[in-house]
Amino acid sequence: MTATSARRLVVEHGPRTTERAKPHEYDADPDSPGTCRCRLIKAHRLHDPAAVAEADAVAREGQEEQLRRLGERQD
Repeated sequence: MTATSARRLVVEHGPRTTERAKPHEYDADPDSPGTCRCRLIKAHRLHDPAAVAEADAVAREGQEEQLRRLGERQD
């Protein structure tokens, strides 16, 4: 592993990744028990079903708003 790839790993999987990450369903990583494929532990707040449902609702509302605006432009 080169120094560049080691640095990239830190950037991709560091605390900033958690800040940028969106809530999602837990997807078990077969290589490391108790962690998700996103490299966060199973009990992490981003895997909370309520947070996932809320994020999905916000995304759905945004998509509906975008589709509504597209419809206004076409008329």
